[in-house]
Amino acid sequence: MSAEPEHNWRPEPTEDFAYPHDAQIDLLKDYFQAVYGRGLTSDETEWLGGLVTDFLAWSQSHTTKREARVAGLRMIRLLSAIDETMARSTNPARSWQEISLSLGLPRVCVSHMTQHELASAHNVSDMAVSKTLHRFLRRADMEPAFKNGRGLDFH
Repeated sequence: MSAEPEHNWRPEPTEDFAYPHDAQIDLLKDYFQAVYGRGLTSDETEWLGGLVTDFLAWSQSHTTKREARVAGLRMIRLLSAIDETMARSTNPARSWQEISLSLGLPRVCVSHMTQHELASAHNVSDMAVSKTLHRFLRRADMEPAFKNGRGLDFH
């Protein structure tokens, strides 16, 4: 009896692997069939297949100038919010920990710091930390990295 009785596990796949259907690929096949007919050699077909595969892989990861500009503007807004917060801070260590917690920076993820632990370490209320986090995120126009200030609920 299997470990999970609701699942029927098969030792081998029942079908051969097939790439997901892509209308662009069909359109390209039709185009080359119409233009070149049967005049492509196997080497040319292989080269063309590699070209199309490389192009599709590149097009999935390529960003447009507009997308890069929007990302750049968001980054400037984030850096400005960090600069403003740190410049106004009377307790830079606490401010940096609050920024790290709100952005989910790696040090926070590794240490599993929560809002409650941060508040306790600096002798302030949980609400004071929460307000500061939300004020910073609103200024940076970002969503919190963690749900409810708990370090393990990263999203």
